[in-house]
Amino acid sequence: MTESSIPIRALPKARQRSRPNRLKWFSYISLGILSNAAILGLAFFVLQQIPRTYTSKAAAIIPGVGSQGSVQLPGVGQASSNPGEKSPYGYLLKVDPRENYQYIAMSEVVLTDAAAAVNTSVKDFEEFAKPRVSLDRGTTIIEFEVDGKSPLEAQRNTRAFYQALVKRIDDLRVEESARQDNKTLLALDSANSNLKNAQTKLSQFKKKSLLKISEQIKNLSEEVERLRVERANLLAQQQAATSGLTQLEANLRLSTDQAADALMLQDDEVFKKLWQNYSDISANLTILNTQWTP
Repeated sequence: MTESSIPIRALPKARQRSRPNRLKWFSYISLGILSNAAILGLAFFVLQQIPRTYTSKAAAIIPGVGSQGSVQLPGVGQASSNPGEKSPYGYLLKVDPRENYQYIAMSEVVLTDAAAAVNTSVKDFEEFAKPRVSLDRGTTIIEFEVDGKSPLEAQRNTRAFYQALVKRIDDLRVEESARQDNKTLLALDSANSNLKNAQTKLSQFKKKSLLKISEQIKNLSEEVERLRVERANLLAQQQAATSGLTQLEANLRLSTDQAADALMLQDDEVFKKLWQNYSDISANLTILNTQWTP
């Protein structure tokens, strides 16, 4: 009887002790659920208070077009400039050329134009729109990301940013084209100036050559005339000498050699003195002959 009474008395006590434990665990669970609900509610409230941000993405591909110039120079030929490769990567540069576009996109000029297109300041555009440019390695694609408070605003900011970049690139191309044109014009002006200088020098050389030729012809004509007159004088002197020699031969009855010797002795002082003495003696002899000859 003792063993049967113990279980009967123990059952009510065990049931009485389990009820407070259940209430305790239930209160814990309820408190946890309420705490989680409060945290989730607070987080949801905070998320509702934070303004939403939308991101719009765009991409552009670098065209594989090379520049080529050709100039036709009169009298010289054709001069051309060809980069050789049409792709912007044809030169095997160590630097990705898209980095130039990335630098231009984040420049102050592009951001100012983009901000003006959406009627905001550059500071607000950089702070709220947060334009970003990324490069997809191994491709020719440039990606653009711009934020906005709404999907429409994000798309509008992206479009303004992209159009400002395109405008800036076009302006730089126009400036580069103008610079190349000025360089070409300067080269052409220099070539034209050199050509004119060469033509002027050639004309001056021709004039000087013609003047020199004219002077040479004139001098040559004068020299020929002088020689002709001198030749005529020499011929006249020769004829006079010949006639004198002939007359002398006739008068003196001398041979040609003797007459030539006589002519040569006319300039000899000793011969002249002897000839004078001979003449005087001959004259005296003639006088004496007339006096003493019967």
